[in-house]
Amino acid sequence: MITRLSILRSFIYLIITLPLVNQLSAKAITVGSDIKETITFSPKGMLGFENFVGVELIENGKTVRYYTSDNTNTIKPLIVVIPGSGCDGIFGLENNGKAKRPRLAVMLSKYIPQLRIVLLESYGIPRQFISHGPGNILNCPNEFKSKYSLDKRSIFYQQAINSIKNRGWITINKSLIIGASDGALSAQIISIDNHEFSHILQLSGGGESQIFEQLSSAFGLDSSNPPDTKFKPAVAAQLMIDQWNDILNSESSVDKYYFGHPYSRWKTIGIVSQSDTITKLNSKIYIAQGGRNYQASPNGFAKLLTLLVINRKPFVAEYIECGDHFLACPSDRSQNRLQEVIDRAMEWFLIGKVRIREGIIINPPSFGTPESGR
Repeated sequence: MITRLSILRSFIYLIITLPLVNQLSAKAITVGSDIKETITFSPKGMLGFENFVGVELIENGKTVRYYTSDNTNTIKPLIVVIPGSGCDGIFGLENNGKAKRPRLAVMLSKYIPQLRIVLLESYGIPRQFISHGPGNILNCPNEFKSKYSLDKRSIFYQQAINSIKNRGWITINKSLIIGASDGALSAQIISIDNHEFSHILQLSGGGESQIFEQLSSAFGLDSSNPPDTKFKPAVAAQLMIDQWNDILNSESSVDKYYFGHPYSRWKTIGIVSQSDTITKLNSKIYIAQGGRNYQASPNGFAKLLTLLVINRKPFVAEYIECGDHFLACPSDRSQNRLQEVIDRAMEWFLIGKVRIREGIIINPPSFGTPESGR
């Protein structure tokens, strides 16, 4: 079990975050457009998801892969889902021959008749790969680990987005990009430089950098994530700083690991604050946050909303006070809060309706309608 100290030692905030965000702009990244070959295939073991087709873009021996629920040229609303951390394939093939059913794909599947869902896959893994690891990337392919940084992942995601654009699937008024956890930051970066995305949904993505969140906890400033009383705040902070000096000064950022992830990941995703990116969005914004989310605390969420208000950015936010990183509450039994959030976000995306209910925060205040529909 991960201790409070182990969590605290995972992150550190650096002032260099803003230059990194600027470097990650798609305009600053050279993305190859000369795709030599495009392959479509039918994934195996897709019981209940037979309509999904795999698409592979091959250029200079590198393969970028995504899955689509509609591979025709029919014009319909589009949803693009960005993967989070880890190297399991979207439809990873289990030992029993059945494909894994990704949570967001299952929750969105009932909307497939009226829209197109595109699931981007992390770069550097074989078709339908499953790591069978203990929750980290130690068992992931070397090709995946060599590209496991925010800037490199952005390049391959942009190649998939270019393919989608070329097929005419992105419509200016009805294109939604979804990112959860680590994927929320990638979704923001893609949306900033691809203005065709009209909407963005961020799930448990946090607000401030992960290190800032953890330093807040070290100093007792985060009520959702109290500090480890075994260590005084200055001691815990010093341990983090020592570890992060090693991460940032290491020339080998792929072969050295910290809590199951290579240094290359911590050097990019670990130090970027979404406060530096979200105000640059032109998309309509919907955010969902749990009050018990130790990876992304309410403190960072509050700062995110503050910046949106100051910059006069309309948004819809859901705050689930008892929710964890997956928006689940300890008392939940049959209730699926994440599905409920997805359904409300889809109503917002498809028909522009926002129902005012407990936990909903909107800007400007006149944007929503009561739960009863009045």
